[in-house]
Parts: sequence; structure tokens; C-alpha cells
Amino acid sequence: MKAGELVAWGVRMWQYLAEAGSQWQAWDRQRVEEAVGWVRQYRHESESWRQWVEVGTITEQFGKTHGLAAGGVQQLQHQLAAAGTLPRTQQLGAEFIQFVTEEEAKAKAGERLVGSSEVSESIFGKGKRREGEQARSGLTGLVLALGALVAPTTAEVITQALTTVPTKTVLTWWRDKLGKTVQATRRALFASLRQAEQKQDQILLAA
Repeated sequence: MKAGELVAWGVRMWQYLAEAGSQWQAWDRQRVEEAVGWVRQYRHESESWRQWVEVGTITEQFGKTHGLAAGGVQQLQHQLAAAGTLPRTQQLGAEFIQFVTEEEAKAKAGERLVGSSEVSESIFGKGKRREGEQARSGLTGLVLALGALVAPTTAEVITQALTTVPTKTVLTWWRDKLGKTVQATRRALFASLRQAEQKQDQILLAA
């Protein structure tokens, strides 16, 4: 169970235990106390944990959706301001703000850096779907199409790409950087084994 889910469960439990009224009539109070009554002793801690999880979730979601670019930390700071008022929560938020500020400083003017590995994982997932069965061969020349999958492509962009980068250049890069695919290597290996088996059969027939 993730920490956020566990904390949320604890908060719901002590809220339930704190409520009086009809819902208690539907349950055996003694059995409820025996099962989850211990949650009461963590009431204050649960609120702290809830706020910490919220601060972390906001920061993580910000990185996923906005990435890292100059000036973006101000928006994150505004979102975190309403996340919690406890001193430790504010301290944690300040630490996240400091971290994001330092990371944003690495971006050049007009540049936006990827703020989550999920972005690159999603891109490779799209590439694998594009490759289909060839994805089992490892990286192929289609890896060069990843940029086109995530960027707007127009007739002008395509024309410029075809003019700027000749097919010969692409094939040279493919051969030098990627080499043979797993499937091509497997075919070459089994071909040599088949040739050896054929020679052995010929020797046996000749004998």
C-alpha cells in the first residue's frame, strides 16, 4: 500500500470514530474499537502526514505537467501555500521550492526540461507501439521517429527534414550507433548453425 493511501485510510478511520450517531447502531461498537480504536492515538500525526503527502503530491504533479522552466517555481509556491499550515509542512514545502528552483536554473532561456521520468517512459511506450512486433528486436532505426511522435509536424517541417538529412546519413547513423538488431543477430546465428548441420548431414550421406 502506498503511503498516501495508508495515511488517507488512517484519517478516515479517526474521523469515523469521532462521529457519533446512527452509523454506530449498525456496527458492534466493541468490535470496532478492538479493530481500529488504536487509530485515535495517531490523530495529530495523521494530520501532519496528510499534509506532507499533499505537499509531495502537488510538487510531483507540478513536475509532471509543467516540467522545469524559468519562473515556474512561482506557480508551485502559490499551490503549496494552501497545502497546510503546520510548521513542518511549511518547512517541507520550502525544501521542495528550493529544490525546484535549483533544478530550474539548469534550463536555458526558452527551454523546458522534463520534470518526470514518466514523460520519457510514455514516449518510449509510443515508440514500441509504433514498432509493433519489431519492438522485440530492441532498439531499431525507428527510434529516430520518437521526436516526430511528440512534436507538431507540418508539411514544411517534413520537407525541411527530408532535405536536411539524406537517407544515406540516417543509414550511416543507424549502422554506427545501433548496429545489428537482436533479430538480425539471431538470424545470423541460426543461419550458421543450419549451415553446420547441413554440412554434417552431407558428410553422413557421403559416408
